[in-house]
Amino acid sequence: MRRLIESDIDFLVESGFLYLPLLFDPAIETEVRTTLDTSGPQQATGSLIQIDGKHFVKTISLPSLVDNYEKIGKNLYDQVRSTVVQKVDIPPKKYERSNTFFDMRPLQEALEELDKLDSKFVLPEDGMIASRELGNWLYKALEAQIIGKERSRLKNEVVKRRKLLEAADEDLDILLYIAERGSLEIDGFGFIRVGSGDDYLIYKRSGEYILKDYYGRSYLFPDCRVAVPTFNPFRPVVMEKYKHPFLYAHDSGQEICLTGFSPPQGFSAKNIIQVLEEGFNALLHGYDARRRRGYHSLDDPRQYVKTVEFVDYRI
Repeated sequence: MRRLIESDIDFLVESGFLYLPLLFDPAIETEVRTTLDTSGPQQATGSLIQIDGKHFVKTISLPSLVDNYEKIGKNLYDQVRSTVVQKVDIPPKKYERSNTFFDMRPLQEALEELDKLDSKFVLPEDGMIASRELGNWLYKALEAQIIGKERSRLKNEVVKRRKLLEAADEDLDILLYIAERGSLEIDGFGFIRVGSGDDYLIYKRSGEYILKDYYGRSYLFPDCRVAVPTFNPFRPVVMEKYKHPFLYAHDSGQEICLTGFSPPQGFSAKNIIQVLEEGFNALLHGYDARRRRGYHSLDDPRQYVKTVEFVDYRI
């Protein structure tokens, strides 16, 4: 298309379509004569038009040419877009992912400048058009299209960010409430502030569970909160006053006895979940009634010194 625009060819525009002059040999001339009515100064049929003895063949829809020019003539398209961007300080797309995401001023200023530019798409008038005129029209048409696209994109971006700001305001209210209260629990999973600083215990409730002793008798253990601190050491603890074979005493804040466990060195969601899983596995599945593993046993063997008893848990 660029070669045609830079040529010295005169084109014909008719009803939004571009017609190119038809250079034909005698065989093509015979075919043209059979398809055209030569009774008037301008004859037309389907894809051919004759004006003043010259034949023009229908080629491309001009609106379609403009709509698809970014794909077929990227160099010219980028050149036109660069000119539009120089006229208006349009925030780049990477701006959307920066720390200034919620700063609406650059977007609104760019929209105000774009509104001053002409984005109206106008087809050239029907009739003969020189290649230079066609090139000027195409440039202006692409410019109008790019202005319209950028205006639409920025308007959509403003709407999207306003919605996010509204949601952020709601979330901020929730976060401020949580910060003031210092705790939150949802479906048995939560956190609670330790002291007046920024340290927390992240916990999950165990719910009731049953363990069996050496003789197959069942013991119903009450619900407890297994927690992991957000500071070192990252080891699982029970928050309530609680007793279990893997807890040394009957007290709150005790570390759960874990064999061969190496706590992670850093705080992350993955590490916290891993430590919580280790704690729950120990409480719910770690006790071996046959081997009586742990600080205490559920039943009462003679060799154990009973500092904690579980008779009250027995079903």
